[in-house]
Amino acid sequence: MLGLHRLLRQRIYRQIHRLARPPSLDFIMKGMTMVSVTERLTQAVSDATCGEACWEAREDVCRCSCDGKNHGVFRDTGNRPDRTSKIDRYVYRLVGVGEHGAMRTEASKVNKAAGLRKRVKVNEDLTYEYNWRETDKGAPARVKPASKSQTARWAELSAWKDLDDYDWYHNQPSLLWVRV
Repeated sequence: MLGLHRLLRQRIYRQIHRLARPPSLDFIMKGMTMVSVTERLTQAVSDATCGEACWEAREDVCRCSCDGKNHGVFRDTGNRPDRTSKIDRYVYRLVGVGEHGAMRTEASKVNKAAGLRKRVKVNEDLTYEYNWRETDKGAPARVKPASKSQTARWAELSAWKDLDDYDWYHNQPSLLWVRV
């Protein structure tokens, strides 16, 4: 009886969604469209920060945010490229490392220099203007906290490597990213 019930549910599902067979584990439902798990993994890999692993690479396939621009440069030229990262689908370049308040101040200067994010005209006498903030998607400058793994691996964060948990909590470094 239980097997018949499951078979009927699958048949109804196929009729509703016009599928030849029920979705396998290779697919997940995302809203009303099916998305391949491998598509999601490719997207997640491409959001990786471009760093030493990419710069010192010996293989030909690049899996980070530089799209191959910095891939294997230590092998070819030896020059240190800019560290880049994709944040909310936009490519950013690392320009500063430091205390969170100082990085926020620098980010607000860059964001104000870029102009208004949005202007909403309600009527002839009333207009709202919105400036960029460092938390807005696509902002000219973003501030992100550095993780412990980044601190351990990145040369830019070497001053914070030896912090214990208490000091890390109170003095965690922040990264200033500027949109490319």
